[in-house]
Amino acid sequence: NNSDGTVTAGLLTGDMTATAIASSLRSTSFSGISISGSSNVISSLAALGVTTNSKDNTVTLNTDTLDSALTGNLNAVQSFFTDSTNGLCAQLMKYLDNTIGGTSSTTTGTLIQHEQSLSTQSSDITTQIKNLETKITSDTAKWNSEFTAMEEAQSKVNQELTYLTQQISSGAL
Repeated sequence: NNSDGTVTAGLLTGDMTATAIASSLRSTSFSGISISGSSNVISSLAALGVTTNSKDNTVTLNTDTLDSALTGNLNAVQSFFTDSTNGLCAQLMKYLDNTIGGTSSTTTGTLIQHEQSLSTQSSDITTQIKNLETKITSDTAKWNSEFTAMEEAQSKVNQELTYLTQQISSGAL
């Protein structure tokens, strides 16, 4: 919100890629995680007292729940974050590799591809603008030349009209 109470849209407002990234990050971060081989499993950030609402994505922390998990089940908390296959960090790393590319990704990430697409579109638009500017300059020169020729023709017609008027007035015609 601005000081006058109005809301100014951000640069990425309405950008479906940004919206999809935010949604996927929320989903990856706050959905359940399955870690095999452990009986005392922490399977979500909510089990650590971290929650978000669905209205404005405000994140809250219940410190009692977090303290309880850290003191009563530290290994499960550690596994939740660091399990190399299904831990939260591994899940986020997979998502980021697919989104921005990375050392474990064999292809360029979707965000990089989107950036390249936007860059190509911007370049195409710049070329179109240059072509239009060239056409406008050419058309302007042509119209100026035609206008000058029309003025010269009009001047000749006026001279001839004046001459004829004088000739008629003097009785020469």
